[in-house]
Amino acid sequence: MNRSRGNFQPGKLIADVVLYAALLLLALTVAVPLVYLVISAFKTEAGFLDSLFLPKGDGLFGVDWGGLTLVQFKRLFSGDVGIGRAVLNSLVLSTATALLATACCSAAGYALAMFDFRGRRIADWLVIAALVIPPPLLLAPGYQWLFDLGLLNSYWG
Repeated sequence: MNRSRGNFQPGKLIADVVLYAALLLLALTVAVPLVYLVISAFKTEAGFLDSLFLPKGDGLFGVDWGGLTLVQFKRLFSGDVGIGRAVLNSLVLSTATALLATACCSAAGYALAMFDFRGRRIADWLVIAALVIPPPLLLAPGYQWLFDLGLLNSYWG
């Protein structure tokens, strides 16, 4: 944005200030809960509700740095919660799903783009219709379908 002194417009400056103030407000709306989440993850259970952000104490900047700990992370990844197995399952299933979907979709896209066959226009319209339907709309029927087939809580589900 190159402004010379001859093109100064007070209305444009005010609009820019308002725009940047609104963007700063939106950035803080996202950043403050994230900072709170990260700091709260390092607090002890006893110190969780003592202060809003960092635990108060006699340390640098008035913070009790000893009140921050990795105990919650140790508990999370130990056998108590078992999140390690859940993360591994998610990684394996999401990788397999992504690879399978990429292979199927690229083959179908190539066939639809390169070959002329009977029913091609119908297939094109079906692809467009599938893109129009929002994926979250299909979550409840998909869950019900998996429940009816008895596939919940299984790898095949």
